[in-house]
Amino acid sequence: MYKFLAFPPGISTNGLLVRIRTNPACRMSGGLGAVRLAVKWFGNTAVVQIKPREYKMPLYETVFIVRQDVSAKQVEDLAASFGKIVNDNGGQLKNTESWGLRSLAYKIKKNRKGHYTLMHFDAPHKAIAEMERQMGHHEDVLRFMTVSIEKLPEGPSAILKPSSDDDRGERGGFSRDRDDKPRFQREGSV
Repeated sequence: MYKFLAFPPGISTNGLLVRIRTNPACRMSGGLGAVRLAVKWFGNTAVVQIKPREYKMPLYETVFIVRQDVSAKQVEDLAASFGKIVNDNGGQLKNTESWGLRSLAYKIKKNRKGHYTLMHFDAPHKAIAEMERQMGHHEDVLRFMTVSIEKLPEGPSAILKPSSDDDRGERGGFSRDRDDKPRFQREGSV
């Protein structure tokens, strides 16, 4: 099927009528709003191809904290059930990390510790919204936070990486770097 289009002012056709061949998938996706144009010029002739836009689901990172009196097996089951909610709504669970039982900065619902779990998703917003709704209703979940990320991180998260003192680098101002001279000298003393 061919369509004839009037080009927007930014595209010059040199007064020529341009014939466009459409893809049947474009018609199912709601017309020209959900497509992109590929234009190639061969002398005075323009060949325009309409392609459907590729839909890329956003990536999300979720950390949730579960009460301290819940077992590690129950925390794994909770993470699996939240992953299943996302999968049922058209998303995909990429990876899960359990950070274990950690101390909280302050008491949350009379708890001083909590089981931390990190999850990465490739999912539409409605799947994440449903997962967060379920987390909010669950009595064992103390807190949760979901953020959108540009790309999935490589390897383990910063919490699970082994820490070494070499990574901290030079700590300026704490060591004597002036050949062990005293900081102040009295007048008259050499």
